[in-house]
Amino acid sequence: MAVQNLILSHLDLVIPQSNGYDIAFRWNDQEYELVTDLSFWNQPYPTQNFMDKIAKQYAGEVIIGESKKTGFQPVKYQQNSDGSNILFPKAGILVTFNSK
Repeated sequence: MAVQNLILSHLDLVIPQSNGYDIAFRWNDQEYELVTDLSFWNQPYPTQNFMDKIAKQYAGEVIIGESKKTGFQPVKYQQNSDGSNILFPKAGILVTFNSK
């Protein structure tokens, strides 16, 4: 079923695709669920790679968000080609993490 046929109020994030069958995410009170008809997947990479990239980015955002709660203020966030990430804080401390 295409996302367009779902009630939009139940979707938290919609990513348009050029073929009209959007990619969407819905919060189920525990985690986000991918809502899309995979037969209309119109992306240059497989679904699992797409989800892995989102999970990696989300992990980095959670780390930054939680760090800010304790007073840590990153100046720059860099993702390396090997998949690792580097945070450059104001105090000059280098923090490296790998969210694989």
